[in-house]
Amino acid sequence: MSEQWDQALAEFVQNIGIKNFNATPGSLAVSNLIIEDGRYILDIEKLDEPRGVVMALFSKVAAHELYDKAKLLLSYCHYDKFLPFLVQPGLRGDDTLVLMVHLEEAWAENLVRAFDLMHTIYTESKI
Repeated sequence: MSEQWDQALAEFVQNIGIKNFNATPGSLAVSNLIIEDGRYILDIEKLDEPRGVVMALFSKVAAHELYDKAKLLLSYCHYDKFLPFLVQPGLRGDDTLVLMVHLEEAWAENLVRAFDLMHTIYTESKI
């Protein structure tokens, strides 16, 4: 998956508007991208074969808003929403919300669709 991963990651970052992304082929198992001037941090991790890729989109929130916003994220990710990917909401520490998607295949289209879904959930829930 290494060559496929390198190509998919390069296409993905280009598709979301990140310019001048350079990486040595085969060197990136984990990528951390800052999105919207630091509003979000996107982690993309290539897992060992044949486990695929995990994408996580982090968003900091004020500690006093964490409970309400976490509850809201849970409602947006509920199984009755029939989302195209299983989105797992969670917390990191006492001020960061996380949305995570596992992809079995590292294709640029899947990365873009998963990122768009997580970003849409955050923006629609006003987080």
